[in-house]
Amino acid sequence: MRGLLKVIFEGICTAKGTSANRTFCFLQRCLYNECAHTEEANVVPLLKDCAARRDIERGCKLHSIILKWGLLERSPFIGNTLMSMYIKCGALVQARGLFDQFPARDVASWTLLISGYADHGHVQEALQLFEKMQHEGEAPNAFTLSCMLKVCGLTQTADKGRELHALILRKGLLMTDTVLGNALLDMYAKWGALTRVHHVFHELPNRNLVTWNALIAGYCQQGEGEAALHLFRQMKEEGFAPDSITFLSAVKACSCIEALKRGSEVHTEIVRRGILENHDVLANALTDMYARCGAFTMAQDMLKSLSTKNIIAWTALMAGYSQFGRSEDTLCCFESLRQEGLYPNTVTYISALNACASLKAIDVGKKIHGEVVSRGLLGMDPTLGSTLVYMYCKCGELAKAQELFEELPARDVVSWTVLIMECCENNHGEKALGYFDRMRCEGFSPDEVALLCVLKVCGSIGAVEKGDEVYVEIARKNLIGKLSILSSALVDMYAKCHALAKAQEVFDMLPSQDVSSWTALISGYCQIGQHDVVLQTFSKMILRGPEPNVITFMVVLSACGILGLVHEGQIYYHVMSSYYGIIPISQHHTCMVNLFGREGQLEKAMAMLEKIPPSERLPACFALLNSCKNLKSMKIARFVFKNAIDLDAM
Repeated sequence: MRGLLKVIFEGICTAKGTSANRTFCFLQRCLYNECAHTEEANVVPLLKDCAARRDIERGCKLHSIILKWGLLERSPFIGNTLMSMYIKCGALVQARGLFDQFPARDVASWTLLISGYADHGHVQEALQLFEKMQHEGEAPNAFTLSCMLKVCGLTQTADKGRELHALILRKGLLMTDTVLGNALLDMYAKWGALTRVHHVFHELPNRNLVTWNALIAGYCQQGEGEAALHLFRQMKEEGFAPDSITFLSAVKACSCIEALKRGSEVHTEIVRRGILENHDVLANALTDMYARCGAFTMAQDMLKSLSTKNIIAWTALMAGYSQFGRSEDTLCCFESLRQEGLYPNTVTYISALNACASLKAIDVGKKIHGEVVSRGLLGMDPTLGSTLVYMYCKCGELAKAQELFEELPARDVVSWTVLIMECCENNHGEKALGYFDRMRCEGFSPDEVALLCVLKVCGSIGAVEKGDEVYVEIARKNLIGKLSILSSALVDMYAKCHALAKAQEVFDMLPSQDVSSWTALISGYCQIGQHDVVLQTFSKMILRGPEPNVITFMVVLSACGILGLVHEGQIYYHVMSSYYGIIPISQHHTCMVNLFGREGQLEKAMAMLEKIPPSERLPACFALLNSCKNLKSMKIARFVFKNAIDLDAM
């Protein structure tokens, strides 16, 4: 009978379609009718075949047979193989149910399920199961520890990762197991702990190509392209021949630092070693590298050389065009890939939508929107929804953007921030504040961009109480002083709300005051008419602060005009260019026209007016006309008035 079972099993493994079904059903009837004594040698190959085919239906039938004959109690190996079948079919609930029913579990049982959870992305369940394993006194083996290091890397579980590292050292496993050493390197790399990565690497007594690959990939993942390329050279100097995985990291390293020359050298070496042929993953990476470096002819050549055109390479080329502001080329690429019969992925759509936003190509954007909805992609990636909202905003359709936002199946911080930012830029301050409040009510923590936009709104509409709330949020996040742009925006908000005492308080507590925070404070004092304080604060800035910028001098020259400080104003105007290297712009000239005009120095005012480009003279003309009125200088007034009329007609 065993000979018959062997023949039947071979039939199942080689048969296809209906024939395989009939063979399996015949075996099932034999087993249920007790025609054969079902043993490990008969059932295990069948379970493995179900796992390979991802055939859970037949696997469940075999499970019934195993239970009928009581094989779980007799053979832990059959139980583990059955659980492995469920895991490979993605049926983790059934796998866990089976695991919980095991009369006895060995280290293989625990490790199989932990590994299954990790491979399917259920990392928290893997961590909990490992804790249970330790609690029940089962000692993990090297494979268990390797799985758990992977889990700790993915979940950034530093305490558990360091605990496992200590356990591995106590057991002396690094002396004999290179797989564990490589897993340790990978874990620390995923944490961004590159010092630890380097330390572990030098501790390993046995290094192989996989070890080097893990080290180089770790540096590459953290954006340390220069260091990754240095290690790539060092590896070759120590006699290791790079494989496709090594080259993949080297190409990515060149991409992240936009090292075109070295990328071309790596490409040449890949071709020389004959690795590129039929290796589309490497070809995709090379396409991406050339596109990121702006070498679009090379990127297109790589794309054409692919044995099979794929969406990843096309998307890389589109992303490169987008990065260099070549929006029209981005959309041409998008059309070309569709003509090739390829289906865009979410990243492809995002590049295309950003191009639509840049070109204000609303019709193309709407077509892409319809395609995304019809393919059911909108709920799969929140970034896609955010980009659609952004596209509508940039195309001037804020109402449509708001409508779409309300319909999004999943919102993230970015989608909220995009809408807040666009409301802010389109002078819909109240709406921006409304979305900010809703964002927090729905459990989203605003990012720096959202906080910056709301501070701008608060300053523009004088909403000092809401500004206080944002201040509390920034302090809670410990961002004061860490992000200078936020700190300056806080000072600016309070200054524009005429809460100068609060603005000064925030300014004084900053660990370092940059030019933006100084200028915001000076502007605030100017707005409330404390022009003497403007000049006092400016003097302090000159003595102990950073160098003033274009806007700082604009405010200071304006204050000099109001205070009638002609001499001081002329000095500031002169040192602006001679000492600080700032070329005066129309606004500076206008301030000087106003300053000279107020003090009756009309000829100097006229000379300064001539320095302003005709298209930008109107504000200065009005300032000078006002001075002529006060000084009753009709001759100059007529000239300036005619000039103003001519400019207005332009």
